[in-house]
Amino acid sequence: MAKFILGISLFLVLLLTVSAQKPLFSTETGYDLSFELSELNQRTLSWQAQARATGGSAPEGLENCRPVGSYVIYREGTSFPDEADVAALNTFQNKMRSQTINPTFRFLSQIPSSRIPIASAGDLAEFGRREIQELASRIKIRFSEFFPTPDIDLSKFSFQSTNGSSSIESAVAFARGLVGLNQICETLSMEGNVTVACSENSRFTRYVTPTSAFISNDPADMDSLLRPYDTPSRKICLDVANKGRTDQEVMRFKMSGDARQLRDRIAQKMSMPGSRQLFNISGDEVQLLAKICGYHLAMFNDNNTWCRLFDYEDLNVAEYQRELGHYWNESYGFPINSMVACPLINDTLEYFDRLAARGAGAGASLPLMKFKFTDENTLIRLVSLLGIAKDPRQLGFGNYAQSRNRQFRTAKMAPFGGNLALNLFRCESPQVLFFNDQTFRVQVLLNERPINITFCQDAFCDLEDFKRELMAQAGQCQVQEACNVAFGLNPDGTRPGNRGGGGGRGNASGITPSRLLIALTAMMAMAKRSIHGL
Repeated sequence: MAKFILGISLFLVLLLTVSAQKPLFSTETGYDLSFELSELNQRTLSWQAQARATGGSAPEGLENCRPVGSYVIYREGTSFPDEADVAALNTFQNKMRSQTINPTFRFLSQIPSSRIPIASAGDLAEFGRREIQELASRIKIRFSEFFPTPDIDLSKFSFQSTNGSSSIESAVAFARGLVGLNQICETLSMEGNVTVACSENSRFTRYVTPTSAFISNDPADMDSLLRPYDTPSRKICLDVANKGRTDQEVMRFKMSGDARQLRDRIAQKMSMPGSRQLFNISGDEVQLLAKICGYHLAMFNDNNTWCRLFDYEDLNVAEYQRELGHYWNESYGFPINSMVACPLINDTLEYFDRLAARGAGAGASLPLMKFKFTDENTLIRLVSLLGIAKDPRQLGFGNYAQSRNRQFRTAKMAPFGGNLALNLFRCESPQVLFFNDQTFRVQVLLNERPINITFCQDAFCDLEDFKRELMAQAGQCQVQEACNVAFGLNPDGTRPGNRGGGGGRGNASGITPSRLLIALTAMMAMAKRSIHGL
């Protein structure tokens, strides 16, 4: 009987391991790696063929619909690790050279720093540049209606980026990908604006038609659209709402049996065979090396250096620790995390409304498509605002085993080059003969794949239904009201128990109690960041 129970237990463990999703690298995952093999070919289809391949159809029939506009948010392409991670990697390699180590892994200490130079920290990698250009090439296939000739007029499209170097470089690479490799482009940078000026190479054609893209960008602390979490007021609000929960969840997971066993396994692998002295490595160093493994895969398609340290289960454990941080900092941990991305949604809906009104003479000069380039923090918030990849239970430090097949995976939501497209179509009913009966419909693509969102079961949602249900999902985008509650106030900014009208938002003179509380909280938050060196 005991043998039978043991056999069943081993079988269940094996079944769990086999059925669990493949290990990825959270937001350090390369774009192509985030796809299943069966999904790759869908990216090169037209929107109609892609919809049919995935079972999507508009009530009017796809043949009676045509795209009228698209709003696409891109994360920057595959980039080098930030300066802190590069410096930590160099320090760890020095540590490896000073200790006795398993000869199998001694070569890791000799990987030249020039492969991931600190001077390139945070910059777009060459692979990321090609990755973004390929995204641009595929969008021309998907929406050929917007690109009727090979001669692309960039002025018909809108570009905007954060002022981070990798985001700007990604926007430039995307513009170059749109015009094609036969065009010669020059990039001119000015404060708050980057211009990509292109024209056909005269070796290939006698007709040179110049075109330009203007990529605007704002300072991080003033960019309420593409870095909404980084403006001073929102940053303080998010800190107060979080109440240190992210740090608690991550720290407790670091102390869990899963994380300690991962550290012990890596320490054992790096130790001399037969030695009773384990290689000295911390849990943070193990996490760093798992991230670097992801970077090597994304930038160089290399799984034969740092990745050799990790088995299947090791990478899943390391990924989960980083997922906890994203879940509580940017996603479903707190509603306010995603609500701060409401400016992007509002901008999208305003654009769609103007497109829908174009038939009445409005919006004649609207761009065909709007392209926004931001970072993973904003993209995760936006995807979460739409309710995508939400699990029935919250992610926590104590439920790793139960979360092995979770929906929430930032590698699928916001990998390098990750993107969310909201596409607007005009569909006409074929049954109406004497007047034009048309409906505007919205389609959502996540990483170039059609996705059904919870509040809109059809692949092509009625625009008015989409707006109404989205606002319900997003709490009517009442961000300031949610921040007031985080500060311990009533939604209108008055103190709890204040029944009078003097403390509300209408009181614009002097320092109200709510403003004083917010100011004091802000001072405390800044002092905390100063103490921790943030």
